[in-house]
Amino acid sequence: MSVEIVLSACKDTAVVEELQELIKGTDMKLTVYEKCGSNEYENIKLDNVGREQHTFAHHFNANYNDLAQTTICIPGNWQKHPNRGKFVKMSLDKQEGFRCLTSSSLDHLADFKIKKYDGRKLLDANPDGLKDWSHTHIKSADLSNYNTCYEGVMMVSDVNVKHNPQNVYENIEYELSKGNEPEAGHYMERLMQFAYT
Repeated sequence: MSVEIVLSACKDTAVVEELQELIKGTDMKLTVYEKCGSNEYENIKLDNVGREQHTFAHHFNANYNDLAQTTICIPGNWQKHPNRGKFVKMSLDKQEGFRCLTSSSLDHLADFKIKKYDGRKLLDANPDGLKDWSHTHIKSADLSNYNTCYEGVMMVSDVNVKHNPQNVYENIEYELSKGNEPEAGHYMERLMQFAYT
C-alpha cells in the first residue's frame, strides 16, 4: 500500500526532520509544501494563503489522478499543537479509510462563523456560515452524516477522495487562495471529513 505524508510547512525544519526519521527505511513518501520560503529542506513552494487547508486542497486537485492509496495530511507548528505529531504516528498503524481528530457530529456547527482568530480579523467567507459555504463550494449533503475535525489533520484513502469529482478540490483551493487568513479556512478544518469522503 502506498502512503504519502503531506506537510503544510512554514519554516518547520524540526517537523520535517522528525518526519524524515519516522519514515526512514520505509517506502512512504514525504511531500512538503513550504508556505514561508524556507530552503532548509526539499519542498514545493506555495503562496502563504488559506492556511493548511489550501495546501491540502491544492495537493488533491493537482494530484487527483496520481494519488497515493493513503494520504496523511498535517500542518507544521507541532510545538503549539503536539497532537499533530501524535496523530501521524497513530495513523501509520492504520492506513485505510478516513481518520481525523474528531469530537462530534458536524450538524451542530451548521451556523458556525468566525470573524477573528488570535486577535486577527479574518477574510469573510462567501457565503457566510459553515453550512451555506459547504453546500455552495463542496456538495449538498446532510451535515449530520459527518463528524467535526480539529487541528487540521487527516488520513484519507484515494478511494474516499475520489468520491468527489476533482472540481470540488479545485473549488476549495480557489476559495482559500483569496488571502492568508480566510474564514473559510476555519470552516474547512471542521469540514475535512465532509469534503474528502
